[in-house]
Amino acid sequence: MSSGSPRVDPVTNGPRALGRQSIARWFDKDFFVAYPERIAHAESVYCLAALKVLNLSPYAEDIGSRGDGARFVLVAGELDGTVPQESEALANIMGSEVVVIPKSGHITNIQLPDEFHSVISDILSSPVR
Repeated sequence: MSSGSPRVDPVTNGPRALGRQSIARWFDKDFFVAYPERIAHAESVYCLAALKVLNLSPYAEDIGSRGDGARFVLVAGELDGTVPQESEALANIMGSEVVVIPKSGHITNIQLPDEFHSVISDILSSPVR
């Protein structure tokens, strides 16, 4: 018997494997079957990014107190767990807007690209506040 910690296998436990586990949570089985090319793209782009966390909470009050909240539009997928509610809470603190895209999960730009691009186009074409 060996002592110490078990060896970490980068294929089954490394960043790419963890990223794939995240992607499996983000999309349902029907999406995997219908859009394998989008899943492949998500794996190539998001596997390592999935391990990074964007947390605006520490900055939300500062953004709001400076009056910069209108510069932010938080976009969330309706089916992305608690993200829409968390986005609303941040937006309330910051004075920002939230757009929730119906029938979408975590990676809206891949899952529903037309809807995502429409939302982004609307945001970018609206007058500066």
